[in-house]
Parts: sequence; structure tokens; C-alpha cells
Amino acid sequence: MIKTITVKDRNNPEKDVVLDRYVLDKKEEPTAIIFGKFSPWTGGDLEHGHGRLIKFSKEKGIKNFYVVSPKRDETILEKNSPNIFSPEARKQIIEHSLKNIPGFLGVIQSDSNNVMGVIKHIMYLVSRPVYIIGPDRERLSQTNFIQYGSEPIVNETDKNFGKTEAILLTGERDTSGTKVRNSIISDDFVTFKALTNHTEQMFQFMKKLMNQKNESFSSFYTTIFEGGNLRIGNSKATKIDLKSSDYDVEELKKRIKETLISFVSNLPDSPFWKSYVELIKKNEIFSGSSKHFFEKTVEEFSKVKSLVGDIDVQFPIDAEEDLNELIKTCVGKQFGDMILLGQGGKSPIQINTLFVDNSTGLNIQIDFEPTDFKDKMPTAFSKFSRSSDWNDLNSNIKGVFHKYLLRALVGAAKINNIFVVTSYDVKNQKWRVSKKNYEGTNLQGFSVDKGVRVKYERAKTVWGDEFFVDSAGNEFPEQIPGTKPAYIETDTKTYDYIKDVSKIATICFGVVLKKNELEMFSSFLGCLKLIEKYIQEREAIYSGFFDLLFGKGGQEIEQGVFENGLNKNDFDVKFAAFSKIRNVSDLSQLPEKEIEQIYKYYEDLRKKK
Repeated sequence: MIKTITVKDRNNPEKDVVLDRYVLDKKEEPTAIIFGKFSPWTGGDLEHGHGRLIKFSKEKGIKNFYVVSPKRDETILEKNSPNIFSPEARKQIIEHSLKNIPGFLGVIQSDSNNVMGVIKHIMYLVSRPVYIIGPDRERLSQTNFIQYGSEPIVNETDKNFGKTEAILLTGERDTSGTKVRNSIISDDFVTFKALTNHTEQMFQFMKKLMNQKNESFSSFYTTIFEGGNLRIGNSKATKIDLKSSDYDVEELKKRIKETLISFVSNLPDSPFWKSYVELIKKNEIFSGSSKHFFEKTVEEFSKVKSLVGDIDVQFPIDAEEDLNELIKTCVGKQFGDMILLGQGGKSPIQINTLFVDNSTGLNIQIDFEPTDFKDKMPTAFSKFSRSSDWNDLNSNIKGVFHKYLLRALVGAAKINNIFVVTSYDVKNQKWRVSKKNYEGTNLQGFSVDKGVRVKYERAKTVWGDEFFVDSAGNEFPEQIPGTKPAYIETDTKTYDYIKDVSKIATICFGVVLKKNELEMFSSFLGCLKLIEKYIQEREAIYSGFFDLLFGKGGQEIEQGVFENGLNKNDFDVKFAAFSKIRNVSDLSQLPEKEIEQIYKYYEDLRKKK
């Protein structure tokens, strides 16, 4: 129950402060609070992972329970980050896992990311909460709770006054959340099942929900399977050698298109797929360098690329479920002159498949990219975000680096001297001000599948007015000393991403581009010319691009052996782009700080292998 007490203000002893404190009432029925991050919920039953916490609470005689988690929603930077699932995704996973478990009352997601904030939140919702603490949080149970079954503490001077009850589950931690996340990322159901005892249906459900909000993780996941790296069992993707004398590449191109036509003809019948077949014939659904592979002659294309690792194919995002089902049910079947070996990976921006060509024995990797279509064609943004400019390719610059440059351009605007508010506390009539340090954070971001999102916008009152706040959350209509502009983070699930290419260009350069300039905007080299023309302060853009290549979250574009501390294949393709920005021809011409970061990047990469 809640007890209201009066104490002296620590900052002003002459002033009284009224506080709410929890006091145990043993007459109340206890409700278990299963507390943790749960990213994801690892209990496929009550014998595995987080499920053990529920079993433990029931063994202690507590019938009903809530699952409570802080609403963590930080940017994803690492592949094993606990934040590969959005708060809503974590909630859905828990609800699906526990919907048939007796006593499950629901999921509570607290706005606070610290344990004291969560405790304060719950004491207003549950009359007698009993926190069930896992073995990895033993210290937490010792400092913030009293033991379940303790006598009520009514003395306001007692150090444990106001604390709620908890039970500590002792012993070894049997399931690693990191291992579970990695099994989902690597599409390893066998390991996932052994760790959690979740069903295959739940495995597929988690894969679908995995990081639908974050572009950094998407780029990580894609690089695992891009460039002909896909492996299914003992079958590994074969790079198409344009200079090989063992097979006719022009004939192979025809067979790939025939296979695609045969394959999509098995999708649920609709007039759309007939028009889609025509797009295949006209090379309109191929993206990246794949489009040039089919449009150019082998002789012309081989001058810029001698090997083709995969074929990128755009298809309507609305047909994603139908495509997944077709792949699942047609493994081993022949389409045209090729046999589908199966699906080897899936991310929010690609479905990776492998087909074996009967004529050559080559394993052809075909990556299906779910994109927006309009009037039975890929939209202008779909084409733009998945393109590789021919002039860029002629300069040995991969299409992915154009997208990196867009991310650096869009991300150049940084947060400076503001307060970020999360919600309004009606009871205290104050805004909740985030204690996270946002200084220097990107104000907006670019994603190849979604477009541009303005991450932080001016917060507004119920009357639609912008305002200022102090660190305590007090609202002011005008700025006075001690206050800063109030901003709020936009919701990734409901935000209307900007996909108009001309508007994205205006965000990047601050001007409305002319028609010929918009064409330049579609290429890496063209963007560099526009930067020189319209942007005076360029260092933030260049350093942002450098960090995408060689920073902590930088992805390996090309696999290869390490020579003199570098993965030479990966470094060469990255330096081909970066040298254009820095206008250098050799690594030694870079500043010493950048050279050191490059070597550290590859040293860290080598250690992970």
C-alpha cells in the first residue's frame, strides 16, 4: 500500500516535502514482478531461461505475475546489442510466449530505464509487488529490496523503509541472452531451440520482429550474406566469373531471368505478376550493379567488375509473406534450368536465396529486396536507394558507398544544447527530462529501406506551442537562464519517413536541386560535386563517412586475408571511395589519427574472426 509522509527538503531544510512511500501489507495478495530487459524472452517453457523465474515464483506460492521491463530503446550499434528488438517487439514476444501460462496478467513497460524509477512506477499499479530477481542481478536484490515474507517496516527512519519485497533465484544463469540473439541473427534454429525450447514458429516470429527500426543493424546483417558469401549446408554461393572460358555468361544471364520468371509464376495468381514478368524481361527489377550486369554486355561490364557475387532483385513489400512461403515450400524444385537450394538468410531489407544452375553447376545467390512499388513499378525512392551509378562503378566505387555518403550527409546535423523530454508527468505537472547525454547525437538518419527520419523534433504543448524546460522538467514559454529548447524523440513505428528524393536532397544541401543536380545526387561522385558546391563546413560529413567505413560499427564489405595488419580486399574497396573524399592516393597521406583508427579497426576485426 502507499503511505504519504512529510520530510525535510535536503536542499532547503526549512522546507517540507510530501512523498509517497510503499509500505508492506501482508493482508494483500502478492503479485510476482518478473523483472528484466528480456531482449528477447528466452523461456519457451518454465524450465528454460526467463521461464524459470515464473516457475520459481509459483513454487513460492505466488499465483499471479506481471512481466516488467524498462522501455530501453537506444540506437543499435553492435550485432549482439540487446536492442535488436524494439520495445514493442519485446512486448509482443513476451505476450506470445506467455499467453497460455496461468496467472499471466500482462506486460508493463516502464518509461524509466533505472530500477528505482521502475519500482516507483509499479508501486502505484500493484498493491503488493514481489520482485523475482535472476541470478545475474543478485546485487540489485541486496540494495533495493527486502526479503519476501519480511515483517512490515513502519519506522520511517529505518534504512529499509519504503522498500518492496523480492526473491532471489540463486544458482547459475542457464541461458545467455547474447547467445540467443546471435542464434536468431545467424538463422540457427538448432542452437536457439536448445537454449530456449521455443518453437520454430516463435523463432520465425522473432526473426520477423528483429530490429524493424534500426538501419545500423540492417547494414550489419546484410553484409553477412552479400557478395556471394551465402552458404546453405555444404552449398556455398559461387561468384560468376565474367572472364571464365568454362561457360557462356550471356547465356547464364538468360537462364537467370528465365528462372526468375518461372519462379514468380508460382506466386498466388494476380494480374500484377504478369506485369512483373515484363519488368524482369526489361531489367527493371534488378538493383545495384545487378542492373548494369543485365543491361551491359559482358565485355563492357567486365571492365568494371570481373566477378558478380549475387543478383539483387526488387519485389513488392506487400508480397513478402507469399514469397517466403513459396521459398519454404519449393526447396529442391526446378525453375527454368535451375533448382532452388533454399533460403540462407533474411534481414529487414533482403531475403537471401541460393539456386544451382544445372548447365554449369554454379550456385547463384539471388537476393530478393522487399521495396515499395507504385503503378506496378518500383518507386523512385526504391530505385534511388538501391542503385549503383555506372560512373561510380567505373571509378571502382561500390553502390553501398553512395548510401554511406547519404547517411553521413543526413547525419551531419547534430543535437546541440537541448533537453530531450520523454513524457509529461500529470501528477507533478512537469516534463520528464531524459538524463541520457544526447550532445552530438545525429538529429536525423537515413535508411535504405525507409528513407529519412527526423529523430528529434521540438516538443509541443497540448496547444501546439513549442516550449523550453529546465533540468527539473519545469515548462517555460520563453527561454530564460537555465532552460533549453525541449525536443522529443519521434516514434520509429509511427513516423512518416521521408521518401521523396528531392526532399531528401534538400535536407542534405539546404537548397532545392535542379533536375540535372538531382541526377548527380544519385551517384557518389555526383554527391561530392554537390557537397563542394553547396556545403562550406564539410568535416562532419567526411568524418561521419570515415566512421561508417572504419569506426566501431563499420562493417566488413569484402572478405579476405590479412596482410600487414589490413584485410586488403576490404581496405582497397573502401579506400577507393574514401580517397575521393580526402583527395589522396595513398594511405600514408592521411592524418596520423585516421591511420591509427584504420589499423585499430582491422585489428579488432581480426580478433573477432
